[in-house]
Amino acid sequence: MNVNTQPNILFLTHPEGDYGEAFLFGGLCTALGHNHVFDYPLKVSYHGETAHYDIPEQNLYNGCTAPYPWFGNGWEGKGFPARTTLTTAQEIREALENGFFDLVVMGSARLGVLRAFMELKDSLFEALNSGIPIAFHDGEDHDQLQWGTVSNCQVSHYLKRELSPVNPVREEINGVSLISFPFSAPDVMVPDVRKWKATPKEFDMVFLAGLSHPIRADVMRKLFDTAPAHFNNAFGMSEGSLHLLKGEQHPLKGFQEYAGILSRSRVNVSCRGWGYDTCRFWESAVSSLLMADTPQIQMPFPYTPMKNCLYYNGLEEIESLVRFVDKNLKKVEDMGEACIRHTSTHHTNSTRALWLLEQVFNR
Repeated sequence: MNVNTQPNILFLTHPEGDYGEAFLFGGLCTALGHNHVFDYPLKVSYHGETAHYDIPEQNLYNGCTAPYPWFGNGWEGKGFPARTTLTTAQEIREALENGFFDLVVMGSARLGVLRAFMELKDSLFEALNSGIPIAFHDGEDHDQLQWGTVSNCQVSHYLKRELSPVNPVREEINGVSLISFPFSAPDVMVPDVRKWKATPKEFDMVFLAGLSHPIRADVMRKLFDTAPAHFNNAFGMSEGSLHLLKGEQHPLKGFQEYAGILSRSRVNVSCRGWGYDTCRFWESAVSSLLMADTPQIQMPFPYTPMKNCLYYNGLEEIESLVRFVDKNLKKVEDMGEACIRHTSTHHTNSTRALWLLEQVFNR
């Protein structure tokens, strides 16, 4: 199938919040139109409502997932319109059996997805036998491969967020296409690059992060110790005691305010969390010049150091990069423009989704 024929996609979901699943679902809706992407079970947080749920098997009660503020076609968090048809298992089975769907996506290997798969199992396997591909999205923050799920669900395409760099971007293993599929940037964050370039920057360097890994505090301290006194900085962590915005205490930022700060900076610093791939990496790269620890994952369309990104290996290299920024502000802004263009071309939610369709249908 050619992707221009607008395929219909069955997307199996889990009720809890899941960045990778949300990036892919939202990207498909943006790229194809929401009327071509069918979430099952219907995930109301993707449609502008707060989800409330119990998962007794995980001893989870009174679970709550609110819509992401960037989800949908604007900053309102309204998501995409919810459908009124193809909402029941029987309707989905009939659609599968009638050849309505062109692709099935498993949003994760979490319980809700696996439960939905088993509910539809017979119809899904019939569709698979007729040539419909099943793509399994593994957005967990580790490089362990879940071959049991791949085998049990007869997956044809395995999308791995944190694929080890020893693997190529794509390889065929026992009839399954293993594909590097890291996080991506919300489309709503993509700036008008010409306006971005022409607007004076409020900050020379920004690092606003959560203290999800000890190395982040070390990076923050190195930035504090290294940044010249004349720099306008926004350095802050959402946990711990390191909270400075231009030298003053500041509270945790809401997402839209945080995104605005990123877009008014020459350089945005990112650092790994417990996983190597982070939302912050892509949010930083779509907003300005990315400065980050060298990714320890395989990545399609990688960035090029000193052309459209600044990578550091260890704390001491941060100091030399800060000095480089200080002495080369014009060049840094040119690199920032290149970084934004590279990210918006290859690494937004919608371009990542379109790349997936190319991998599935045009290979």
